[in-house]
Amino acid sequence: MLRRFPAVLLSSSLLLCLAIAGGCSGRGGGRPGPRDGSVVPRDGSGRDGGGSINPCTPGCGDQELCGEMGDGNGLDEDCDGMVDEDCPCPAVGITRPCFAGPPDRRNIGACADGIETCSEFLTWSSCIGGISPGTESCDSLDNDCNGITDDIPGCTSAVACPVNEASPPLSNYALRGDRVYTGAARGWSWRIECPASVPADLCPAPESPMAEDTQVYFTASGAYRVYVEVILEDGSMGSCAWTVYVQGTGLRVELNWDTMLDTAGGTDVDLHLHRWNNNGTDTDWFNDDDCYYGNCTPTGSITWADHPPSNLENCADAPHGGGAEWSAVGSCRNPRLDVDTNGIDGSCYASTTDPNDPSFCAPENINVDSPIVGMPYRVMVNYYSDEGYSAMTNTWVNIFCGGALRASFGLDPFVFLREGSGFGAANDNWYVADVVFFRGTCGMDCMVHPLGGMARGTLDPSDPFGFSAILPFGPPWSCTYDASAGTCTP
Repeated sequence: MLRRFPAVLLSSSLLLCLAIAGGCSGRGGGRPGPRDGSVVPRDGSGRDGGGSINPCTPGCGDQELCGEMGDGNGLDEDCDGMVDEDCPCPAVGITRPCFAGPPDRRNIGACADGIETCSEFLTWSSCIGGISPGTESCDSLDNDCNGITDDIPGCTSAVACPVNEASPPLSNYALRGDRVYTGAARGWSWRIECPASVPADLCPAPESPMAEDTQVYFTASGAYRVYVEVILEDGSMGSCAWTVYVQGTGLRVELNWDTMLDTAGGTDVDLHLHRWNNNGTDTDWFNDDDCYYGNCTPTGSITWADHPPSNLENCADAPHGGGAEWSAVGSCRNPRLDVDTNGIDGSCYASTTDPNDPSFCAPENINVDSPIVGMPYRVMVNYYSDEGYSAMTNTWVNIFCGGALRASFGLDPFVFLREGSGFGAANDNWYVADVVFFRGTCGMDCMVHPLGGMARGTLDPSDPFGFSAILPFGPPWSCTYDASAGTCTP
């Protein structure tokens, strides 16, 4: 899906809400609930519960709710098959999880979230990629998401389908046949369907797709569908599908570009994340207020106040040998750069499948596992080097809060970056967005302020590496941070 982004800031009234798998299942309170103030019981049979709608776990009503800030909440409260159809969205490119089904069946059984995106008309798109309640089948799975598995008279299924699960990014997810079928199977076939936010060239495949037991290495966040077919003992076919939510904690920013692979040019583009330091203007990039390839890896020196190291499980499987390096440190840096793609040997290779090989390709990403409430973080992309490929490079950035995709920028209009003087900061820089976390009605949440600024590289003949021409920090911060109150005011 192509997305646009504006060079505008959001107002304080346009806070965004977060709804992730296994967490808070919705938001409400911005508009009145159903006129009779009732809720729908789990079986969806009617409104006979009485009392007001719970803003975090609403049921069906007679009108759509638009959440605590009035810009939608990713739910279909009036159960008409459309999500947030009456709600304006805050800024083009903003995304949120959504569920196109009765809200009280969200994350029950086979049901899974999709993603809705703010269009250029400031209206929400359809809910794409989710699983809504369907017809119950005899497959050991709760297809209609009513909390009861295989509620069909006389049903006895040899195949048991797993429920939806969560897994951290940059880790191996086990695909085990005995979770689906315990008999003497004649054959197996596994495949993975990736979310739209993952480039097709980087969509992972099972290591041994025809084996009973195998694994898949997830490089990027998002909702993946796992499909398996098994030939049973009697020669009949059984199949299952479930969703794996690949999600980190806190703030996670992922960068992709269309010339990443060696087969497409092998350019080197770098992700940066700058912390708050001053109101208005701030320190430049390429210093210790900026998490980037020079200081945010296991061997780096960056430390940010009130950002303690996080659990090793968050980074122990990082590619390019990073997992072993973090394990030697004993914890994960906060912030940290898990992957500096192209940062080791100048390219990544489409043919490399071993995550520990330096030429393995993965989205470049930066993480703040424990972000400070109210403090803004700025995302920037730098075109470091063309690596011999002279054409412009198209880049795009996905921003995740608590594992949920909250914004996607760069695909439309294309954000092209180019080389200026040869290396680093003197080349093009793209100021993407400011991200601020806050405590919402249903838990930790974030808002994204799109920036859309571009600083074009200039030639500096006296410095072939370009670092004497470091470009300014960019637009003023989108809000003013009050550390004592934990708030950021536009």
